[in-house]
Amino acid sequence: MATQAGKIILIVVAVMLIISAALAAFIFSVADWSRTYVEETRQDVSPASQAGNACKHEAGVKPLMLAGRIQACLSEYDEQYLLNITVVNDGLKQIEGLKVRAIGTEGINDGDIAVKIPVNGRARLSYLFAKYVGRVEVIRVMPIVNLQGQPVVCSNRESVMELNASSLPACEEEGG
Repeated sequence: MATQAGKIILIVVAVMLIISAALAAFIFSVADWSRTYVEETRQDVSPASQAGNACKHEAGVKPLMLAGRIQACLSEYDEQYLLNITVVNDGLKQIEGLKVRAIGTEGINDGDIAVKIPVNGRARLSYLFAKYVGRVEVIRVMPIVNLQGQPVVCSNRESVMELNASSLPACEEEGG
């Protein structure tokens, strides 16, 4: 009987060693996969991070001010709003376009304006957007610049122009 009990113990120990070896192999493969995944993700994120930093220092847009008044207006029509604004490129890179985001009580409208604005240049823009956003509260204008051969929307605080919609006058009939 003692040999029978010894055989069972030997089988149990052998099974535990096999399970331990399989578990160790699995853990090492997961660790290797994790390291590879982290390295690849870091490489993918790095250009985006660099672009964000470049935006912070090289891109910017602000409204034109004349005699202390912002050169912008916002009007409400049947099914849409009209924003007229003159913007100035106060960054170090040419602006390749603008992203306009209207934030309302019931939604958000995002749109792009195709416009090139040289450094220290300005442009007068008109932007129509739907009224489904509800009462417009904030309008953000973000520059799109070319960084490392790719268009990048600069959405960091230093680059974005933010307007309080309630402080904008209504546009006059000939466009504000």
